[in-house]
Amino acid sequence: MASNKKAQILAAVMCASSIFGSYTVVSAADTPTKIESTDKNSSVTANGSTITATAGAQGSQQSTITLGNKSLAINVGKQTTTDGTTYGTFTLNSSNLAVNNSGLSVKNTKGIVVGSISNTGAITGTGLTIKNGTGTTLASLNNNGLNIYDGINTKATATITKAGAITGTGLTVKAVSDPIKPEGNYVESKVTTSGVADTIKQGGFTRATSNVTTNSIKDTIYTDSGTELSSINVFKNTAANGIENGKVSLTAKKIVTDNQTSTTTTSTLTLGGDNASLKVGNYGFTVDSNNNVLFSGKNASLTSTGLTVNGTGTSSIKSTNTNENSSTVGSYTKNDISYNGMTTTAKGGKYLSDSDNDNKTTSSVTYTGVRDTVYDDSGNIKSTSVVDTNGVTLTSNRYDTGSKISSSLTIKGDSATLTSGTAYVKVDNTVGNVTLSGKNASLTSTGLTVNGTGTSSIKSTNATTEAYTKNDISYNGMTTTARGGKNPSESDNVNKTTSAVTYTGVTDTVYDDGGNLKTKSSVTTSGITNTVNDVSTGKALANSSLTTSGISNTTTDLVMTGTNEGKKMSTALYQNSNGISASATKKGEDGATIGTSTLTLGGDSASLKVGNYGFAVDSNNNVSIAGNNATLSGSTFTLKDANGKTATLNTSGLTLKDEDG
Repeated sequence: MASNKKAQILAAVMCASSIFGSYTVVSAADTPTKIESTDKNSSVTANGSTITATAGAQGSQQSTITLGNKSLAINVGKQTTTDGTTYGTFTLNSSNLAVNNSGLSVKNTKGIVVGSISNTGAITGTGLTIKNGTGTTLASLNNNGLNIYDGINTKATATITKAGAITGTGLTVKAVSDPIKPEGNYVESKVTTSGVADTIKQGGFTRATSNVTTNSIKDTIYTDSGTELSSINVFKNTAANGIENGKVSLTAKKIVTDNQTSTTTTSTLTLGGDNASLKVGNYGFTVDSNNNVLFSGKNASLTSTGLTVNGTGTSSIKSTNTNENSSTVGSYTKNDISYNGMTTTAKGGKYLSDSDNDNKTTSSVTYTGVRDTVYDDSGNIKSTSVVDTNGVTLTSNRYDTGSKISSSLTIKGDSATLTSGTAYVKVDNTVGNVTLSGKNASLTSTGLTVNGTGTSSIKSTNATTEAYTKNDISYNGMTTTARGGKNPSESDNVNKTTSAVTYTGVTDTVYDDGGNLKTKSSVTTSGITNTVNDVSTGKALANSSLTTSGISNTTTDLVMTGTNEGKKMSTALYQNSNGISASATKKGEDGATIGTSTLTLGGDSASLKVGNYGFAVDSNNNVSIAGNNATLSGSTFTLKDANGKTATLNTSGLTLKDEDG
């Protein structure tokens, strides 16, 4: 044992001498042996199976070599200079390994460096392999990338390729703990087969998380005490029919703590592909799958039943044209709604102020009714429409005459009135009357009055046959026209009858289907005249005249029938201050007169003649006869036959003559 120990000490002394300098053996035998250098801080100690060589100054500046059973430790002394630089050198040089102040170099059998670690931490080489104590590869780094093994399987469980791709069953990135802050503070990123989970934790509480899975992504921010404060959630739903529905949800909370009572208000934005919603608590906006826009709030709500505005103030919606290059800049439409009602205002063109009425239209709806008002470019009311509990009133104003002229229509439950200036038309159901008043006409309970120089017409037309009856009335009089059947034009007289009433009389006319005057009746201050015309010649066939001078009835060329076929007869009957005169003229087919018979009644005289032949009684009551066979003249009566024989009777007696006289 002593000889072996001495051999060990001798070897250590030789090693120390080569490294640290000259040493002296100060003790021996089986007890620990120490070899001291001339420098009392340097020595070589052998104790059991361990030999330690120490050299250099005291403390951390000392360098030691410890050789033990299956172990070798080399600690190089270090010194920190005034500029903060810490240094200490270790050098090892062999055929395959070199360690110096520049770093570590590994060489192959040909002396070529195949790998190195520089003093700046840079690692170079064709590859790096890390194995456990049994020789199983745990990690390898080469030109293709980094492979990490689980120590059991030969296939890498995680890889980082030279292109930067990271693969594996899980990846966790965890920041180093801050030594100033309490334990439990860290930043961590985990990549597993389920997804990616990022976490920031401080003070023992989770402050932020981000989770990515197959069907969702959720990012969350927490309060200082670890309560969820806001989040973004993107996820996917798959319906039973296979339709994929993506959703995005954004949630933010406001947490207020007062007197140990905590109140949380949550706002949420949800996007569902065919629907969306934005809410604060139970209030907000929604777009449903039928493209309906709905919202709900304390001040207003829009549901399938309509829009509701609450509150004691006025809510306004206003759209204004702010395009400076537009001629209608400043134009706007505004809707003001309150518990009193709603007013819509539209304003056109450039305006001086919101308070004037230039180019403005308003529509006001209250619980009592609706009022619409239109202003012109001078701010004057142009027209109004009022629908309220009193009825309906429409008003239109005119200002270009120098004064305001108004026209209005008022409709009530039991009456209706149309007014323009002082003229009006009124329907009154209470008394059942229709009345009107104007410069040209008025209709009151006493009748209809038409004034003016023009003509007023009332016409009723059959839309199918175009037959009509028309009444034209003017200050000159009134004409009634009845028209039958379809007519070529309004101006012709086909199938027409007219009756004209003027202050001088009444004239009635009747036309046939050829537009020819058929009959005419005239009643004037002079008398009454009735005429029937021959439509082929336009001449009167029959005429009847009744005047203050007498009565005249005539016929002209009336066609005869029977045994007198082809002949014509004209008659005349006169009643006047001279008495009564009646005549009848018979004409042949050639128009030549066959004969005329006349009856004359003169009061104190009378006659009945055919041509120049007939009977007469004069004013002295004398009777006369004129004929081919007999004559009575004065007191002489003569009879004559066809042979020339005569018989004469007078106061002297009877005279008879033969044919020779």
